[in-house]
Amino acid sequence: MLPRIILLTIAFVSGSLGAAPLGVIHAEEWAHPRSGETLVQMPALKFAVSAYLQNPGLKLLIHHPLEEEGLLWGEELRTWLIALGIVADDVQLIPSDVSGDRLEIHVGLGE
Repeated sequence: MLPRIILLTIAFVSGSLGAAPLGVIHAEEWAHPRSGETLVQMPALKFAVSAYLQNPGLKLLIHHPLEEEGLLWGEELRTWLIALGIVADDVQLIPSDVSGDRLEIHVGLGE
């Protein structure tokens, strides 16, 4: 069995190549009032940010729906992550054909 760190590294790097996301935020979850405190409690964000912090050189990749509403949602999440201390250059928005009711968070090399 591969050590856990190797498995996690493979998952993070492949995250930028279209593999399964580390986290998914659904519109229903995002519709609740937000604060820094509520965001850091979201399981998808906790896991993805933890993975990002443990792997210097990788980026948080937010795959958002293609339409304007998806872009605005992705930008709002990016703004929150920066406000919570993530380096702005390490948070990338990626238009994707994900379902309109979700954002996918990957950790990877970026584009």
